[in-house]
Amino acid sequence: MTASPLQLNDFQRRSLQAGFKYIDRLLGEALVGMSPANEDAIFASTLPDATPVQRKVIADQAARLRRAIRSALDSCAIPVPPPAVGGLWNLRCTLISMDIALEDMGRDHLRGYGEVDDTTADGVAALQAQIRTILNELQAYLESGLGGDLTARLARLDQTHDEVRLLRELERIVTAHGLVELRGVLARLLDRLEKNWWTVAFIGRVSSGKSSLLNHLLTTDVLPAGVTPITAVPIRIVYGAAATATIFFATEKPRTILTAELGDFASEEHNPDNARQVTDILLELPAARLAGDICFVDTPGLGSLATSGAAQTLAFLPRCDLGVILIDAAASPSEEDIDVARALLENGAEVLLVLSKSDLLAPADREKMMDYARRQLAAALGRELSIAPVSVVPGHATMTEQWFAAELTPRQARHRELAVAALRRKIGALKEAATAALASRAGFTPAAPGPSVSVDPGALNAARAMLENARRGLYDLAYESTPTGDVVLAVIATALAGASVDPPADGEFAAAVARELGRAAARMGAEFDSRLRAARDTSAQALAGATGESRDGAALPTPFARPLFDPAPVLAAGRLSNAWRRWPVAGIRRAALRHHLQAQLGAALDEALRAYGRTLIRWSERYLDELTAQFNAQAGFAEMRSAAPPPSEAATEAIRRDLEILQRGAASDQT
Repeated sequence: MTASPLQLNDFQRRSLQAGFKYIDRLLGEALVGMSPANEDAIFASTLPDATPVQRKVIADQAARLRRAIRSALDSCAIPVPPPAVGGLWNLRCTLISMDIALEDMGRDHLRGYGEVDDTTADGVAALQAQIRTILNELQAYLESGLGGDLTARLARLDQTHDEVRLLRELERIVTAHGLVELRGVLARLLDRLEKNWWTVAFIGRVSSGKSSLLNHLLTTDVLPAGVTPITAVPIRIVYGAAATATIFFATEKPRTILTAELGDFASEEHNPDNARQVTDILLELPAARLAGDICFVDTPGLGSLATSGAAQTLAFLPRCDLGVILIDAAASPSEEDIDVARALLENGAEVLLVLSKSDLLAPADREKMMDYARRQLAAALGRELSIAPVSVVPGHATMTEQWFAAELTPRQARHRELAVAALRRKIGALKEAATAALASRAGFTPAAPGPSVSVDPGALNAARAMLENARRGLYDLAYESTPTGDVVLAVIATALAGASVDPPADGEFAAAVARELGRAAARMGAEFDSRLRAARDTSAQALAGATGESRDGAALPTPFARPLFDPAPVLAAGRLSNAWRRWPVAGIRRAALRHHLQAQLGAALDEALRAYGRTLIRWSERYLDELTAQFNAQAGFAEMRSAAPPPSEAATEAIRRDLEILQRGAASDQT
């Protein structure tokens, strides 16, 4: 028979609840202080001097005490509210507080207690950068969901697939040895296994004709196309009985829309810089060329002001099975095209090149351009890639049909086989990364044991501080490198008014404005590019200096896909008056033209240059994010091998055993 609750009012219950809660908290803090897990605390408030037997007895008594408190709460009819904050959320908030505390340790704060010389300030900044690197890695791990569902996801997949077996083994090895840097790749491969699509991505610079080509291939007009940056996020296109689009957001539930509304979410015009936080777009079309598990992807253009879209394209590359790179017939292959092709190949994907808008060239010129592009990429990549002309212009579209029949139709017939082959290549790359990581953990190569590497942590920390300073200096760089509108207009006025007595035509005027704006933007971009490449070189030198190994920085990313400057908004700001043309003297004519230019275009030009500076900042920040991640990955391995104590005999044996498993898997893949 249950005893009746004690007769207490609400105020009395809350008072007792607060007291019991305080006792429980004090008990928890005392037990944590006695725990062996607290022995590594640097500023420990207690000495863990209890013996194992004493800890066991105390833990048992603490459990009795908590049972008694729970019984007392029940007797008083005092509810125990559930925790209002999750442990992971609490840890995230704690990390933010740690970062704030770390920021308060910098030079400006220390100067409040006395002068700090430059050498000391740089040393403190390097230490801050080292600690912040670890905090950021932990924060990124938490934000990725800690990969806790990987095992469950593997269990849901078909048990008969060799790929599942390999991924399960890799998941075990990654978890057992704490290779957290590989869990993101592992999760991405599981996504691929679950969806089982053969993914073909169409990639190219702004206005290269990606969306127009896809519209033609799928006999539709739903994909937004134009001469300005259009696609803001990748659009995955699969077969569906009816034409529908599903929009996925970062902060709200997915929404199904009519295909006519696609531009509201997919275009840079209506969704600038992806302000609506769209994470994915799935377009279903009743197109015969999508039958089966085939997925075409319309990617954002590279090299545009819409750098967020370009970043999403680069992030999408590891998911592709086949990348179709469009090279505009009016241009030649760029460094960006080469880097994209290399990234696709390194991620286990096939690459096809097409010369878009080939109708603009005569047949002989077309062949020369394709031969030039083929040779240029072969020299850069060390392998031949096929290239074919395409066009969607009526009368020339047969080139596209011939290319599709020759290249994509045979692959579509074998798309399941090709998808499996691509997946195996991607798993092979993950296996190689895991092998290298395990070898680094033990300080030996897979072939033979070797000594651990001696690392100078000061050089690595100084490089981390340099990367942070480079990021902070981007706004100052934008301010210093952005010319004022009147300086640019003065150059334009001089070029036009001093060229001849005859006044220039409107077309010449527009060309002169666009040309000078392009030069000014190019100078700005070159300043940012120089700063980023200097950061890359310094990072490579730090890795070489810290480990004593020869490094040329080839493993670090190179800045590419620098955003282009579009002069159209400035040219559209107003029409120029002809009044300046009546002056016969060049000096007066130049002054009058400069005055009219300032009145018509000055405000628009100033804003366009400032906007381009902001765009370069965002582009640089994204590159520095990638550079920092790559640098920390390499530096982390080196530091781990140098600073960590030699692994125990059991740990070394476990590493060797798993390395043998990975090597046997690699050998079986080749047979």
